[in-house]
Amino acid sequence: MAEGQYIVRLRRKQTSTSWGFTLQGGADFGLPLYLAKVTPNSIAAKHGMAAGDAVLRIGNTIANGLSHNQAKMEVIRAGNELDFILQKGAIDLTNPAYQCGAGDTVDDSGAQFEGTLRHTEGPVSGHPGHAASNVQSRSFRILQMQLSEEEHAAQAQQPAK
Repeated sequence: MAEGQYIVRLRRKQTSTSWGFTLQGGADFGLPLYLAKVTPNSIAAKHGMAAGDAVLRIGNTIANGLSHNQAKMEVIRAGNELDFILQKGAIDLTNPAYQCGAGDTVDDSGAQFEGTLRHTEGPVSGHPGHAASNVQSRSFRILQMQLSEEEHAAQAQQPAK
């Protein structure tokens, strides 16, 4: 592993527990994927993740070339066991190019908002202690379908071998 790169293995018992990071960028924004914010005392913070770290891998998927939505789906698919390979301090957050808020906001339930991919503290359902790991929200199913459509379109554009 190159200098400054590190592996993070995030684990949680319930999907209602947030990871505590904001992911921005993506190929569709012409920016690398990076951590724009890490919530103090969150799971992410306790594992050494910090704002300005570049995302090199999400699970087994290479992050270079991923759209923001593809990266978002990798995070959601990971469930309660999320692994990253990151490059410490690779992004200069004082550079105006990285202050645009590029991306969508997603909480751990998969609900979509405008802004950035964000995992906020507290229960996702709004009900303390509520966790239903085998239940997928409507938003999650919609995001999953959108990603599947993007993958099929990308495969259809590739020349036959």
